[in-house]
Amino acid sequence: MKKYCIMWGLIDRNRIIYELQVTEGKIREIDFRIMELKRYKASILGKFFFTDFDRMEIARIDSRIAELEYMKEELKRRVNHLRLLLSRY
Repeated sequence: MKKYCIMWGLIDRNRIIYELQVTEGKIREIDFRIMELKRYKASILGKFFFTDFDRMEIARIDSRIAELEYMKEELKRRVNHLRLLLSRY
């Protein structure tokens, strides 16, 4: 049985499951990138002396982490919406 959704048009249960798996995969990738950035930031903070370049690099890393966290929250909202759609079938 197909249902209508504003986001995708006609959808079925398999399409929702596929979208859910893809979105959860994207969340895992973002988590991995955030961990890598935090590791890189820790290596910079481990230095004894900081240069201006190091400070700029830390600021750039922090802004990128914040951006990735925002993207992750948006994807979590999408996952919750997909789970809601899946529960209605």
